[in-house]
Amino acid sequence: MAAAAVSSNPRNVDEIFKDNIARRAVLLRALTKDVVDFYSQCDAFAVHSDCWLLFVSFYFGARLNPNERYSSFFQQFDSAFSLF
Repeated sequence: MAAAAVSSNPRNVDEIFKDNIARRAVLLRALTKDVVDFYSQCDAFAVHSDCWLLFVSFYFGARLNPNERYSSFFQQFDSAFSLF
């Protein structure tokens, strides 16, 4: 599976959402398929990984202008995270 091209400094709602989805996919892969490698490279933080994903996304979202932030950012993440 090829990794999606994601900006390391997302600047709009769509880029932030794509960044979050890509980080989530990599984290899920590390926790399901690459467990031995993942565990040997870092401390086990699977319990807090969902909080970390939200923190990173909301950090980028805080830098948006207020119109972008409230009109689409929270709506897009609310619909995505309601699936969990």
